[in-house]
Amino acid sequence: MAQPPKIRTNFSFRNVGDALDDIFIDAVNQLGNHLNVSIQNGLDEGVDIHGNPFEPLKPHSVELRGDSAPKPLLNRGLKSASNPRALRAVGIRKATTQKPMFRLEGKNTHGYWHNREFKQTNPKQWYTGAVVPKREWFGLTKDVKPGGDQYKRMQLDIKLRIETKFTGRFRRF
Repeated sequence: MAQPPKIRTNFSFRNVGDALDDIFIDAVNQLGNHLNVSIQNGLDEGVDIHGNPFEPLKPHSVELRGDSAPKPLLNRGLKSASNPRALRAVGIRKATTQKPMFRLEGKNTHGYWHNREFKQTNPKQWYTGAVVPKREWFGLTKDVKPGGDQYKRMQLDIKLRIETKFTGRFRRF
């Protein structure tokens, strides 16, 4: 009896499975990068998470800050050696195959306090007892939420990254 012919393959399900982990971790990390850029652009453009311009500073705030920063957050955005806790000091903890989620980590608590109304209780501050209004300056804009233009661009970017891993010279399996 004749032996059936052997079939040579150039495809491995094991390699595909290994590649899928990397592909999706890369996609999750790209999503994190897009979200971080969105937050930074909001600060650059002076718009809140709803797309509205930042409210002007109150006269007493402008007086205290002087001419150096007539707009909110203007002199607080640059990270430098002398200002390591600047607003822009945002780190991204990348996703891994062991922990498939990214995390944006601010180096300060500005966003936390600005996104909710609070009463100043620090006795060393000149405005002790003052109620600081809620100002939604930090966070995800409606543009990066489902249905937004940037959300659609993120989806397309991730889709194209996944497709290139399965085709052409980037194929690893």
